[in-house]
Amino acid sequence: YGNRAGGLQEDRRAARRAHLGRSAAGTRRGFLFYGTDPASRGRDMNIFPFISLFIAAIVFWLGLSIYYQNRESPTNRIFAVLCITGAYWAFSEFMYRQAESTAMAYFWVRISMFRPLTIAVFLHFILVFTERKKWLANKGTYFLLYFPALLITLLFFTTKIVPVAEPWGYSFDMPQAHWFSVANRIWGLS
Repeated sequence: YGNRAGGLQEDRRAARRAHLGRSAAGTRRGFLFYGTDPASRGRDMNIFPFISLFIAAIVFWLGLSIYYQNRESPTNRIFAVLCITGAYWAFSEFMYRQAESTAMAYFWVRISMFRPLTIAVFLHFILVFTERKKWLANKGTYFLLYFPALLITLLFFTTKIVPVAEPWGYSFDMPQAHWFSVANRIWGLS
């Protein structure tokens, strides 16, 4: 009878954990967090990637609404391009963070590698917004803005990128290109 009573208590604990939305390991499961079991990755929902999707939708809408207020304004046009590239970046981040497999995460990480163009478009927007007409008349300015971004994008595509499963979804690592990662960050901050 003692074994049966212990079994009933364990059954009650399991039912209680299920009622509370907890796994056998005691971690919260369900809408906000992944369970500790890697196989539960596809069944549980994680809200963190949806933040990127929400941002992508808002930024895309903002860019289009500003553009349609005055289609002829160079400031509105470059701001719309900036918002579209930012929405692209956020949407591709959403897709690789919530990917079902490492292969899909790898695909979307590769798609997201155009992100340096967003930085170049942002710098271009600053020049247009501050009305630096002398700088914008010079073709060398566009070369200095967009060539490093295109070069970094090309280097992203030739660099080994490894998707890494994190509790909030997939991320990525460039294990053999530490120098490139540092150079990209320096360029982005400059």
